[in-house]
Amino acid sequence: LILREAQRINDLVEKMLEMGKAPPPPRPFALPPLLHEAEQLLHSEARAQGKEVRFELRADPSLPPASGHPDTVYRVLLNVLKNAVESIDQAGTVRIEARLNVNYRFARGRGRKRSFLEVEIADSGKGMTGEELRKALLPFYTTKSRGTGLGLVMARQAVTRLGGKLEIRSSPGVGTSVKISLPAGPGRKAAP
Repeated sequence: LILREAQRINDLVEKMLEMGKAPPPPRPFALPPLLHEAEQLLHSEARAQGKEVRFELRADPSLPPASGHPDTVYRVLLNVLKNAVESIDQAGTVRIEARLNVNYRFARGRGRKRSFLEVEIADSGKGMTGEELRKALLPFYTTKSRGTGLGLVMARQAVTRLGGKLEIRSSPGVGTSVKISLPAGPGRKAAP
């Protein structure tokens, strides 16, 4: 018990230290292979937990590259997918969809148009109440017995540092949807 708790505290400290690190410089990378790899890993994890989770991955292989750091984005994807799988009791669906939005105004309609890759991860799990949804992105808030309450906080911080945005919608009994918007890499301009 003591060793397990010591490991949990160590993991928590490592996560907190990682939050303070400066992100590596952005570079273009292909998003579909990361989505596929993360989906395969979480599919295996769901099976190991005895869950019947069906994954639906829709990502056009011709999407332009994203701009950022692939390891950082991969950790974000794993975190959000892990939450999706954990929200499903025994059987359900996790839908992963990636698309290009070439007319995205980042600053509530006032900012200049930019191209973003949008990844939406939606599950058919328990969903969250309005109160849980309001607290979901607060540090140390968790509804899990073994959670740290830092996963979504770190995911949002990582996406924001890359110039993107993370948004959550949820309904109790229906499921949760997380939309991750990442800047498109060079070569794809917004429409005039």
